[in-house]
Amino acid sequence: MKCRVDQPTLLSTLNEASRFVATKALNPSFGGILLETDETHLKIRSTTGQALYEARLLAQIEEPGKVLVPSSLFLSAVKSLVKGEVTLAVESDHLLIQQNTVDFTVAIMSSEDFPDFPDLGSTKEFLLPTENFMAATEKILVAASKDETKPVLTSVLLEMSQPNAMVTSDGFRLYRSNVDLSLDMSENLLLPARLLKEVLQIVKKAGESTIKCFWDTASGQVLFELPEVKVQLSVVSGDFPPYRSIIPENSSFSFVVDREDFMQRLQQVMVLAKELSSIVVFEAKDGQIELSSQSSARGKSQALLSPLSADGEIPRFACNGTYVLDFLGTVDSDSITITGVDPLKPVIFGVPDDASLLYLVMPFKLQE
Repeated sequence: MKCRVDQPTLLSTLNEASRFVATKALNPSFGGILLETDETHLKIRSTTGQALYEARLLAQIEEPGKVLVPSSLFLSAVKSLVKGEVTLAVESDHLLIQQNTVDFTVAIMSSEDFPDFPDLGSTKEFLLPTENFMAATEKILVAASKDETKPVLTSVLLEMSQPNAMVTSDGFRLYRSNVDLSLDMSENLLLPARLLKEVLQIVKKAGESTIKCFWDTASGQVLFELPEVKVQLSVVSGDFPPYRSIIPENSSFSFVVDREDFMQRLQQVMVLAKELSSIVVFEAKDGQIELSSQSSARGKSQALLSPLSADGEIPRFACNGTYVLDFLGTVDSDSITITGVDPLKPVIFGVPDDASLLYLVMPFKLQE
């Protein structure tokens, strides 16, 4: 293999590909970057085992071929070069990376076990509207679990029947966004949240209005295809928790607060709340809402919040302040609604006049 390619373009693609390289893999080849040429392009491929990435770069091909090289070493070498043309050439058992008077030689890895994109057999094809899909996904990712021992909770639920929705939950909170994805299919998809976040960065960079998707139900693979990049993800196996059963059907209290004021007061109280499992207590006092946190060893923090409006008798309740701040960071509304039934039932955070978003936080049981 021998080709010439633009250094900034190569570096940008390698940075993207490196996000799909396995850091801890039983198969050594999953720690590499596969380079393969056709008549006009250099293809760059990487894999985590659960995801497969490929990008096509326009290149001057002198000799076709394929080679697997260590990801971090190859990336570091290309990063050290300057803007301009780079020559990549296979010589014996190494890859030569050459630019002007600079040469790097990188040992070649065995590519025998490196995966290729399979033929998608029982494939269902659909289009996702980029803007709606990205806006909804970027919001709800905050509530996905990072605990790999519970794979289903590390996923994003894509409800493909009408009305479409995207949902995440880590078992302590739940975030749902009702969003029009122009889909009307009976199945739901569970996509790995961490890898889907990387896909969003690629989609944003591509600037396409729609994302072409192929779902092979037999192999459990979903392919996101863009003009010069494609990413295949393994669907998460299992059933998403029946989350609708924990959403209260009615409420006994609700109040509306200014978002910026609420965020500031909550951050102040969280100075001590972090010492106590991030527990923040909400309590109505003389027409205001007191936010407080108390640690027997370190002290107490409290702040008063003036509601813009209130309905019903607001009880004393507590929830994880970090979770609430996570939600506030995903919306840009001027005000926030807080709704509940009683101190032991889930608390709902939302945006006035926007029923598409629902953020539910499980409460802490308070000792009187």
